Amino acid sequence: MIERVDGGYAATYLIHGKNGWVVVDPGTRLAADLTATRIGKAPVSLIFATHFHIDHIGGIERLLAYYPDAVVMFSAGAMPYASKRKRIPVPRFRRWIVGLIPIIPRLSHPLRNLYQGVISAKTGMPFFVFRKASKVGYPFQCRLQEGQDIHGLEGWRIIETPGHTPDSICIYHQDSRSLISGDTILNISGCGELNRFCCSWTDIEKSFRKLSALPVENLYPGHGASLCGIQDVLARVQIRP
Repeated sequence: MIERVDGGYAATYLIHGKNGWVVVDPGTRLAADLTATRIGKAPVSLIFATHFHIDHIGGIERLLAYYPDAVVMFSAGAMPYASKRKRIPVPRFRRWIVGLIPIIPRLSHPLRNLYQGVISAKTGMPFFVFRKASKVGYPFQCRLQEGQDIHGLEGWRIIETPGHTPDSICIYHQDSRSLISGDTILNISGCGELNRFCCSWTDIEKSFRKLSALPVENLYPGHGASLCGIQDVLARVQIRP
């Protein structure tokens, strides 16, 4: 049901919908190229991101070169950043120390990912000096909201999960008990962990409590290996402020 492409900092997920493929989080040019190789000439109906960060949206422009008829969507909460009405929020200094720096050495292919970050579209950069670099060079919509079914993707629904960023979302499929968690839940440790690199720890804890009420057996994180076929997999997720 879900295919995974590893071509950048974040994982890209492919879901086959009734109107064509849906691509989630194409974060680099390489991710876009590998996605096009995997899908071939089959149609892509929708491209969307779990939040407005470069490692999740940096390959969208490249992917549209392959599939120009695809619709691009962000969450409703991303509108201020995608339209440049507001700067992208960044975590406080402590969150960089406890949340980001420790996991960088544990991410796969760091040099390749750095190169891909350089050559991919400079949009959605959560760094103090680059936060204005959020120009989107393609048509998009910011319409994905809590509880909403995803057009062309039957059985999947949007769950708003602010914390890592205010606009973060996850998507959930009840029948297969599958959750694509974006950067709300990662899996760098091997059993899953709540993302400590966040704009609001209070918000991300609330979001996790919301997710924990769902029966989940297949977890597809934005970073780290997928965890599949594990009953109540979210009960294993580490929570460390």
